[in-house]
Amino acid sequence: MENETDRFWRYLLEKNKRYLEKQEIKENYAKFRKLWNQEDNFDKIFDSLRKNKILFLVKKKWSILAEEESSAVRKNKSMYNCIFFQKLFDYLNKNGISAYFGLGSAEYFKGNFWQTLHTFHIINNKYNLKKKVGNQAIIFVKFPKEIIIESAILKEFQKDGKSFSNNEKTLLDKIYYTEYMKGKANLFILDSLNYELINLYLGFFKKYPLVKAKLVTLLDEDQLRKIR
Repeated sequence: MENETDRFWRYLLEKNKRYLEKQEIKENYAKFRKLWNQEDNFDKIFDSLRKNKILFLVKKKWSILAEEESSAVRKNKSMYNCIFFQKLFDYLNKNGISAYFGLGSAEYFKGNFWQTLHTFHIINNKYNLKKKVGNQAIIFVKFPKEIIIESAILKEFQKDGKSFSNNEKTLLDKIYYTEYMKGKANLFILDSLNYELINLYLGFFKKYPLVKAKLVTLLDEDQLRKIR
């Protein structure tokens, strides 16, 4: 069974199959069986693939891991989450879905606080859902397309491929999240905020006046003078 699993996995890689639904994997297995005159062992093969050769991303989509990725997961289970985020953002990018770590997750990656997070928020323009990855909870938060500002997303090409919003966009996102989505977030003002960027980004929030209204209640007199 292991040999058949390996052969089928390499078949998918050779066909450049990277992101598939389970039904699509099953259809490819049917084509593969004809080449090798195999019995239908799909359920067992699929379970075997799940050990370290494929991983579930979002909304029925599975990622077929490359050899080096599969080897990394097999040797070190802690690599699973890193590779998951790398594959997730690659899939979202390839499908034209804007996404980034936001809210408290962005503050964590920026180093604004040190405590390790167990819940990560991914701002995006398609999904509202929750899922578990290892011991971490992932919450996808759908924002209107007009307030996802690509220039405000910092990209760090590390092993997990993470990208996250800058401090200014993170603050406005947190206000939008609390005021319009009734979410919970700690609202605080960093000393290092760039108010030129705040004013620029507020232009994208014109349809959401509660964002600016809430912001001004958080600022002191000197900071208020910088808001247009």
